[in-house]
Amino acid sequence: MTSAGIYSWLLTTSGIPQQIVASISALDMPRWELLLILNMGLLLAGSFLEPPAAILILTPLLLPIVKGVGVNPIHFGIIVAVNLSLGMYTPPFGLNLFSSQAIFNAPLSRIYLGVLPFLVVNFIALMIITYVPEISLVLVKH
Repeated sequence: MTSAGIYSWLLTTSGIPQQIVASISALDMPRWELLLILNMGLLLAGSFLEPPAAILILTPLLLPIVKGVGVNPIHFGIIVAVNLSLGMYTPPFGLNLFSSQAIFNAPLSRIYLGVLPFLVVNFIALMIITYVPEISLVLVKH
């Protein structure tokens, strides 16, 4: 966690997030496409990193990008949390899959099949959360 915090601070103070924002703005991508790419990247990061470390490393990089296209920071935080939690059990590298294998002494292929229905439902929920921000922001609206 400490290393992730230091790394995040170094990235932020070096101006890398601003350079990334400028590069993505130059691509003139629609918001839905950017959110889809971010979802894929966050799922991948979630399958390799623990959520607290991923949040500390990625939030300073990604928050200026999503703010630049008009995504509410609270909505983005929920998207990040859902993606990282989903990544923890997304095959082939989800960290919780390996924990399950050790606990249940079952082959990974059997665990993958068992988790597949849950992944489908959660991916659908992730898409709804991502593209219907009113769901995430209902409690903060006046």
